[in-house]
Amino acid sequence: MQKTTLVLVLIAFGLGGYVYFYEMGSPSPEETVTASQKSVFNFEEEDVQRLVIEKESGQTLEFIRLETTASNWRMKQPEGTPAAESSIVFLLDLLVKTRSPKTFNVEQNQLESYGLNNPLATIDIELKDQTKHQVILGNPTFDNEQIYAQINPEKNDTTEIFILPINFRDAIERSLSEWKQSPPTEEEETPETELPSPPSEEEENPETDLLPLPSDEEE
Repeated sequence: MQKTTLVLVLIAFGLGGYVYFYEMGSPSPEETVTASQKSVFNFEEEDVQRLVIEKESGQTLEFIRLETTASNWRMKQPEGTPAAESSIVFLLDLLVKTRSPKTFNVEQNQLESYGLNNPLATIDIELKDQTKHQVILGNPTFDNEQIYAQINPEKNDTTEIFILPINFRDAIERSLSEWKQSPPTEEEETPETELPSPPSEEEENPETDLLPLPSDEEE
């Protein structure tokens, strides 16, 4: 009887110790939430100096940041023209504010299943300190609400795949005109100042009324 009681006490202590150490080693819900709220990249929007977008169609778009003009961004390819600020900012906002998405690892020979062998687009990002990053966009997920991607991929046997918001696709699939700054409207254009017309000859030489000379009779 005493042996049975002792065994039960030891089992109880063992289970209690296991539960204690398990809970101590497991991350709290707060720690899990904090970890999942980290940004994909650790740079800010103003740190980006250059963007190059290579589309599946073969079109290449290149943009550089300018600090001395009214338009902060300028398109260099395929045309040299001021860029549409709203289109650039929308893409940068996604890059900076997207929190850590779900990820999983696959073999290199499985990339085709996610549209990453012939990607929808490749985004090359260069920062002011010349640090470079890359985002490769593949196929959308089955529900068409997210998109498969690679971020700064490395040539290993396995590679990490990220599941990003579908807004990345929307940010890239724009017509060329949407990447260019719209021309100013008539109201925004500076009105031309009308110069005064030159004075006429009559204004330059006004006729003077001459007084009549006195006649002999008046003398």
